[in-house]
Amino acid sequence: RMRNDLPNEFCQIVEKCLDNQPRDRYQTTDNLLDDLQRLSRGEPVRVNRIGAWQRFQNWSCRPRRIDEASFLMIAINLVFAFWIVTLSVSAIMGLSSPGKPTAIWPDMTLALSPVLFGNHIPMIFAGSFLRKMRSWMIWLACGISMVVYVWSMLMAAGVVETPFPIYNENPVFRVFVLSLVTSLGFFQTFWIGFAALAKSNPFSSS
Repeated sequence: RMRNDLPNEFCQIVEKCLDNQPRDRYQTTDNLLDDLQRLSRGEPVRVNRIGAWQRFQNWSCRPRRIDEASFLMIAINLVFAFWIVTLSVSAIMGLSSPGKPTAIWPDMTLALSPVLFGNHIPMIFAGSFLRKMRSWMIWLACGISMVVYVWSMLMAAGVVETPFPIYNENPVFRVFVLSLVTSLGFFQTFWIGFAALAKSNPFSSS
């Protein structure tokens, strides 16, 4: 991050030198020297300040996005896995639907097992090894995450019926919990996408 007390033109020169794309940097030392001399004389520099979109692209391609995505994948899916185990235990003990735990438990097992073992646990492992994964594998994880949380959004909106009795019996609780799950899930998905961009960009800078 640039210091606020630095001249605007100087920041433009530095940003051009550090641009993620080689074609957008100074192509010769003479061009760089020319702008520095103009700056020292108080003349306008020739470099054009990069726009907001280019700044966003530069930010999203930095390698630190991979570490941030790794942390989010592990943390968010650990929380979701804990919540699923809690739902399962409540079904066994009859807390979610008093008086009929034995009837609910098989349904809960069938509903929660694919979510837990097909999504959250694999995402935890993927997050643990994200930096060692190839870019296409990260994009695959991003796509899977997107599909899962679009489905979660549809369940929160009531478009798709949830397989979880506790949600079907409490619509307000369903909307609150699944909206929170969906929000965190999309946040994770976007960061996995940033990690994939950073992994696939050989000129990204930390």
